[in-house]
Amino acid sequence: MKGITAGLLLLALAATDAAPALAQAEAVSEGKHYEIAPATVKGGPDMPVRGPAQAKGVVVWSHGRGINEASEKAPPLVLLFAERGWDVVSVFRAWGTDNRRNATLIVGQAAEKMRALGYKRVVLMGQSAGAYASVEAVRYDYPADAVIALAPAAFGSYSGANAGPNWRENHNSLRSVWERYENKKLTVVAAYFTGDDFYEERQPNERGPWLQQALRKFGLPHMVISQPDNPPLTGHSAGQSWTFARRFAPCIYTLVETGTAPPCGDEQPELLKTFGIRRLAASAFDTREPLAGTWFGNWSGGRVISIPILRRQGDRLQARYITGASVGEQTDRVEDLDWPITDAGGGLLVRDLQTLRFEFRQDGPDRLQAKRIPKDGREVQTAVLRRIPPK
Repeated sequence: MKGITAGLLLLALAATDAAPALAQAEAVSEGKHYEIAPATVKGGPDMPVRGPAQAKGVVVWSHGRGINEASEKAPPLVLLFAERGWDVVSVFRAWGTDNRRNATLIVGQAAEKMRALGYKRVVLMGQSAGAYASVEAVRYDYPADAVIALAPAAFGSYSGANAGPNWRENHNSLRSVWERYENKKLTVVAAYFTGDDFYEERQPNERGPWLQQALRKFGLPHMVISQPDNPPLTGHSAGQSWTFARRFAPCIYTLVETGTAPPCGDEQPELLKTFGIRRLAASAFDTREPLAGTWFGNWSGGRVISIPILRRQGDRLQARYITGASVGEQTDRVEDLDWPITDAGGGLLVRDLQTLRFEFRQDGPDRLQAKRIPKDGREVQTAVLRRIPPK
């Protein structure tokens, strides 16, 4: 990563020298041990830099630690923040001096710098070692209004090249850090994933439930995403995926903005409001039609959808197809379309388009099994849709 560009004068202040009393940590400095620059997302649109006077706040992204190198690229999760008025910067830690103690100092110094620049709110977001450092920076009272930790880990994994017994410290040591949050005032988001070889592969359903209970006890606004299976998100890097962002970005963003966790569960009809999907009035539905109602869920690619089925005309069902907020309009357009569906018989419902075919089969009175089938051979997406009956 190159240093701060001349056009980005808002980041030109020198990093503060203040640091917590972290044993065994060396003095770190910007330009030698780390760099800060506007963040980019692989495959994503450019994100504007507004500066502290105009931005709602700033997201400070901290990457993980690779075996040979690490990428400073931010995850798609940040795109919704950028679209809605936040600046996003990436902190790149120099390879060779990157360790847990230094990483905490670096994230903390970056947070102090953003506050000194005048940003009204600072969100620390990281993955793996960057997530661990972000959580630990808050423990040492570096400034943060929220922390978003994706698969936090700072110790060797359970399997692969880094295998070893200290994988347990990704809960045991981190737990002692979380316990120092009891008197903090900030919002917390944490995500853990099935098959994460830094912990959940060996010991599933432990870190998430423990943290959920602790944060509830502390009275902190929080969201703990613990091994979600709809959509299927697996592995240590799942939080950096487009699927994770499409399914959870509006939930996380709303929590950070409001301090209240919005409805985000698969079976919660209020999920539609979180994703900005309008509900049709009861008068729009013909209650004589057995399939009438609002069917909602998310594709396995993460996108939340609503398909209100209104009435029947022969073998045609009048319906709409509505997509919710995702990672931003530049990447995922919000749609609200007239969308007739054909009853093909034998329990099969079909919507056939030029490039896509949609198939639906009823699975109980209030469930539809859905498929989204690209005609060019790309991956088929599936969904379980639940019904909100007309009132």
